[in-house]
Amino acid sequence: MIFGPIRQEFRCRLVGWTPSIALPSRCFLFCFLLLISFVHGSAQEKKACGELFDREALRRVRTFCVDTSYLQEGEASDIKKFVARENQPGQLLRRLTWEFTDQCAAADAVIRVYFAQSVHLTQEPGDELHGGVGSFSLPVPVIQVVLLIYDRASVRLLYRTEDNDLETKRMIFLKGPFSRLVKDVEKLGH
Repeated sequence: MIFGPIRQEFRCRLVGWTPSIALPSRCFLFCFLLLISFVHGSAQEKKACGELFDREALRRVRTFCVDTSYLQEGEASDIKKFVARENQPGQLLRRLTWEFTDQCAAADAVIRVYFAQSVHLTQEPGDELHGGVGSFSLPVPVIQVVLLIYDRASVRLLYRTEDNDLETKRMIFLKGPFSRLVKDVEKLGH
């Protein structure tokens, strides 16, 4: 019992603090660090994977459709197959509290997916030992997928997310943007 205060006084003198300052300073430091970690953690939880343009309108969505009328036949077919597969029980789109409808005139929100092909240059090491080039750029085809959600009545943009993928099959890389959408809607507390 006597050793506790002696030990504290000895520790305080080692770090240069007097006993009267040491305990409140430690308490303040501890509380400050705890508060910082709490604020940082809660901000990360609420951060969206995509861009939320109208949080409240997105919360009010009850029905949605996926519009493919503007796409080429192959792209539209892949999206329809993806939505049909992922709208089954236990799949990704069933985690949304929204009901899927294939009649866009009756839906609250319209989802559109756009594809853009580009080339990404990657640096590859060369063979310098045998008189070759030090490094060179290798063009790699990349597909950018952009998922947009519009309010059907006002045609106002509610949400946007995108993904770049080296994958060549649309059915596979559609999962990324739709997964982000599901995570963001779940965070909204629908």
